[in-house]
Amino acid sequence: MHTRSLAHLVPRIAAAGALALALAWTPAAVPPAQAIDAVTAAATEVTPKGPTINETARSIYIPSDQGVRYYIDVAGTNITKEGLPYAKPGTYTEADGLKAGVPITVTAKSAGGSTVLVGTTRWETTFRQRPSYDLATGDDFNDPSELPSDQWNVYTTRAANLGENGNTVYTPDNLSVKDGNLEIRTERHCLTGSQEPTSATVSPGGAVCPSGTRTAYTSGRMNTGFIYNTPFRMDVRARMSDEVVDGLHFAAWIRNDQPYCTQAGVEESSLAELDTMEVFSQHSYTTNTSHITCTKQPDGGSGTKRDAHRLDTQIAGAWHEFSMTWDGYAIRYYLDGQLVPSSWGQTPETTAATLGLSDEQFRSALNDHPYQAIIDTLAFPKNTSWINPPRADQPFPARVDKVDYIHMTPLEDVHPGGAIEGKWKQSSWLGAPTAPETDAAVPGSRMQTFEHGAVYWSPSTGAHAVKGAIQGAYDSRGGAEGALGLPTSDENSLKGGASQSFQGGQIHWSPATGAHVDGGAIQGYWAQRGWETGWLGYPTGDEITGLAGGGASQTFQGGTLFWDARTGAVHEVHGGVLGTYGSYGWESGKLGYPTTDEIRLRGGVSQVFDSGQIHWSSGTGAHATFGAIQDYWKRNGWQDGWLGYPTGEETPTADGGVRQRFQHGEVTWHRDRPITVVRR
Repeated sequence: MHTRSLAHLVPRIAAAGALALALAWTPAAVPPAQAIDAVTAAATEVTPKGPTINETARSIYIPSDQGVRYYIDVAGTNITKEGLPYAKPGTYTEADGLKAGVPITVTAKSAGGSTVLVGTTRWETTFRQRPSYDLATGDDFNDPSELPSDQWNVYTTRAANLGENGNTVYTPDNLSVKDGNLEIRTERHCLTGSQEPTSATVSPGGAVCPSGTRTAYTSGRMNTGFIYNTPFRMDVRARMSDEVVDGLHFAAWIRNDQPYCTQAGVEESSLAELDTMEVFSQHSYTTNTSHITCTKQPDGGSGTKRDAHRLDTQIAGAWHEFSMTWDGYAIRYYLDGQLVPSSWGQTPETTAATLGLSDEQFRSALNDHPYQAIIDTLAFPKNTSWINPPRADQPFPARVDKVDYIHMTPLEDVHPGGAIEGKWKQSSWLGAPTAPETDAAVPGSRMQTFEHGAVYWSPSTGAHAVKGAIQGAYDSRGGAEGALGLPTSDENSLKGGASQSFQGGQIHWSPATGAHVDGGAIQGYWAQRGWETGWLGYPTGDEITGLAGGGASQTFQGGTLFWDARTGAVHEVHGGVLGTYGSYGWESGKLGYPTTDEIRLRGGVSQVFDSGQIHWSSGTGAHATFGAIQDYWKRNGWQDGWLGYPTGEETPTADGGVRQRFQHGEVTWHRDRPITVVRR
């Protein structure tokens, strides 16, 4: 609060009185009254610059002001430095004796008799208490206080330091907390001479400033300390004020503690700046830029390695959530949950490759230094060439930008390491890591997932990648936790497909059959018949276990293999024989398990099962024979005898018997009668 008083008259009176006393002791030819008038006429009138009072930071800045001395009084105590009777120019804080909740007075006095102060010479304020809460996870701005947490550093700048083209003066008065939002107020001021912006210099309604004044803007900026470590996620929900005007920049961003290389003496640095929210009042899109490392250019400018992203949307007057993630591998930006694409046609992710940096340079710049978060609104300087600054010849009503929250969330580092990193770098098709490296199910093993696959490692198996349909089949069988265990090879290309070996078996895949697991005795039989290039072809299903007697089966393009747990034998069944076998209930039906492979015969084939046989010919199809009828047929030369091949299955007769037809006859059996045969 600024208070104007009559105190500026005191120095004049004091100076005149001192001069009168001096003249009273000094012989002079000139009358004392005339001498006083001459000295008064020679004195210089000075308007004090005045202190800068930062309510939010609870600080007072005393300017270097020729001919002026400043005195700070806090509840009757004179606050100074280095034993001086007055306040030395510089910034005073609570560490120097300032206190919240008590009146503080700053008084300007003449430094000598040749200076007469005019204008305001006394300023009073009482600092309000700022809320104190930790910013480790960000800020929801829900404290009932109108001031942000005292963990935020609030900027105070001066118009005197703007230079010829500067536009924005940051003041604590332009930052406030209201209704659960941080509000940043930006308004126009009309300044004359060395004026600093105050409530008295605000342009009414943002009108164009009159001739003879300088147009400037006040706004707000604040930052945390360097308290955040990577990897992390940053989320900001914010709303830029309604009107579409030129020249305003509203941002919430994060940077590490490394210097910009535009600073004197800094030729290069490991700077990292990540612009989570960066919007412009005249643009209908969000922009996100990563600046990683900094090298000074010949013209003194900053040469940062950078990657830009853009997504069209309504900016002015709209709430949005802006997000950034750095997971140890890539930087990604999101608008309302949607990944923001590259402005330059690159991948949406910013990586070492997109910036042209080595992996080590990239990760070092991003990971080796702490970060601070910054929120600000800026009116661009008049000489900005790449975007229109605010127009001084157009009205500029006060604007309020709002931030609902800024959230900081730690993330785990997903960048691969060790043997898994080596396999990843050899296999560019894997893409970006999607999760950190973790323990696999097998003791002592590790695994990590990527966009297009996963890598598993153990000391005994090495590092191997799993992908595509084979990965799907592997995962469906429990992955490393399942019977297959860890991969022992990479995927192998085969004629028409692929395969991969695991501790507990293999997976074979083809476009026509999909991916299926094979192993054990069935796999051994298949291997003896030429794997996928043999007549069985690729498996069309996984091995089915838990069949009758503990057996198993698996289907292939050319037939089905059955494993009998009682004997350990594997036999294939295919074609017409397979169909008839199925009609009898497979291995759990009347026939039981096959005990031979298919046997070639003259004009057909046969196959023996636990409790019968199946014979097939092209003219008769496949039919099973059992018991007494089969014995009779056998005694009469099987299919080569006069009966020929069976043409149907055994069928019951009306009198309790069983009848079966053959190519050249019909055989009937009854339990208590001899077999009867009818030729035809």
